[in-house]
Amino acid sequence: MSETDLTLDFHCAHCGYSLRGIRSERCPECGTAIDWAHAGESPLPWHHRQRLGHVNAFSLTAKLAIAKPQILVAHMAQPVDLRSAILFRRAAVLTAFVPIAITLGLAYFVIAGQDHAWAYLSTAPFSLGTQPWLLLVTLFSIWVFLMLITGVPFYFCRPRHLDIEQQNRAVAILHYASAPWVLLGPSIFLAAAYATVTLHFEVGHLPFVAVLVAAFIAGSFIGTMLVFIVWRPIQLIRACTRSSALHALGVGALMALLWALAALIAALPVVAFLLLDTFWHS
Repeated sequence: MSETDLTLDFHCAHCGYSLRGIRSERCPECGTAIDWAHAGESPLPWHHRQRLGHVNAFSLTAKLAIAKPQILVAHMAQPVDLRSAILFRRAAVLTAFVPIAITLGLAYFVIAGQDHAWAYLSTAPFSLGTQPWLLLVTLFSIWVFLMLITGVPFYFCRPRHLDIEQQNRAVAILHYASAPWVLLGPSIFLAAAYATVTLHFEVGHLPFVAVLVAAFIAGSFIGTMLVFIVWRPIQLIRACTRSSALHALGVGALMALLWALAALIAALPVVAFLLLDTFWHS
């Protein structure tokens, strides 16, 4: 490595630590061996997934996007691989979708195993008891919803004061704002655990303090996830587009409206299915 190379702002592919002026063969932050042959490449682990492994690179990038968004913003200074960013967003949505699908599937089959509940659902207006296809339609709508809301931030990355290249980089970087959705799986697990604790409390198997502790843990984690999901895109939009706090506030309000619109659009398949089912059985 030459003296000139020491002035370049390279980053560790594992933790994102700046390697400017570093001569060591290992990152002083995390101890990972530095591959100087690839040091000028993207600091995002996801861009190095062939070397790091897809699962490891995804988890490291998600952690980076959630805990150290400044690394993403610093990426505005160099080209961003849009294809890799799109793949990351799809992986993040899939990571959020799978726990939802498993939870709804288990709930459906648990209900199916209870005769009294099944008898009630079989006579419901939408015939859930005789239409398991509704579960698949619902899951499809959830997938559409997740894809739509994680795509909303892209519409705020085209300010006129940025050139086209910078706008395109901002759009690519905003794909990584979907990272907080990976926390949805643990949130569902904690919510289920809290429901289980509450159920055992109601039958007298657990003290009330256990319910309070479970509520605090589950509520804190879920609340943190929601804050990251809402705030991280706004934070990245403001940083990447160099916008004011007032503009960021307006972006947040518009994003809320677009999320509501996304929910309505995603619900259309379910509504259409219910209407067709009602018409068919009328």
